[in-house]
Amino acid sequence: MTNLGPEILVAAATVAAEFGFGRRTIGRRMADPTSGFPAAIRIKGRLYFRRCELEKYKAALIEKALGAAPQATAPIQHVDA
Repeated sequence: MTNLGPEILVAAATVAAEFGFGRRTIGRRMADPTSGFPAAIRIKGRLYFRRCELEKYKAALIEKALGAAPQATAPIQHVDA
């Protein structure tokens, strides 16, 4: 894959808001190797995440959620009286 531009980095606080959880949860997810959460980049003591890796993580969460969802039922057929 060819890198067509600069890498986009997202601050940990932004990631927390985007995913709807606290910054401490980011630390727990990073520490859990089974979570699949992307690794952080530390710059001057602050944590940043690569946007492309966050998008892959989101896609995996969505796929997991949809895979666990019950199958849709057949449409209701109306009978004319």
